[in-house]
Amino acid sequence: MFSRFRKALYPLKQRLRDVFRYPVVQLDDTSYNTYWHERNLRVDSLNNFQKERARMAADSMKQGSSILDIGCGNGAILCAIHAQKTMKELIGVDVSDDALALASANGIRPIKANITSDQEREVLPRTDYICLFEVIEH
Repeated sequence: MFSRFRKALYPLKQRLRDVFRYPVVQLDDTSYNTYWHERNLRVDSLNNFQKERARMAADSMKQGSSILDIGCGNGAILCAIHAQKTMKELIGVDVSDDALALASANGIRPIKANITSDQEREVLPRTDYICLFEVIEH
């Protein structure tokens, strides 16, 4: 009986592992412009972990809302959320000009800001949702 129970829970274990395991990225250079220039990622370049995060976020949001993504990178996660639920406005905040250029090309309204600065944080627009994906570990 235990074997059947264990076998039935295995797919759930695998799914939870995929959702909560963070892909390891090692940066030799702390310049985020260099990082994004070298990656040159497309909007469809999300891994399964990121796709699942976007799906979970979209499930908790109302369609037609505005979203501010701090550390938006190329805007791929915002685009994935928008593909699941049409949003009124997608705003991406980043310190990297290269990342913001990619985000802008993907239809994201770019804002260059360093959120560690009180003055720069104060000028961020009000939105229905604020996201912060894959920022803290950087």
